[in-house]
Amino acid sequence: MTKGDIITLIEKREGDIDKSIFNTTHKGLGSNQFRELASICLQTDVYQEVELLIQYNISKDKSENQNECKSWAVAKDGHPSIGEIVIDCMNNIKDKSTEDDLMKNLSLFF
Repeated sequence: MTKGDIITLIEKREGDIDKSIFNTTHKGLGSNQFRELASICLQTDVYQEVELLIQYNISKDKSENQNECKSWAVAKDGHPSIGEIVIDCMNNIKDKSTEDDLMKNLSLFF
């Protein structure tokens, strides 16, 4: 999988994401969270570790009221949460990567 393939994957899912979550100054998603995930990907060779971390973030950010969900659990009308979209993209990258390139490609994704 090339960097271009990863960019195309992100562009395909862009319309499914509530981008307002990136505009908040607190309790939102920031670039540091994605940098940290990129770093984790380079430090581990276990795909499931990264996936479980994002699943944990989704579950801790969920609320009974969808309008009150924070960061990873925020969903745009009728679409999965941003965390679920990220996991879907990760699975796509996993399916198209070799075992040797998987974690490097996930790092590039984040």
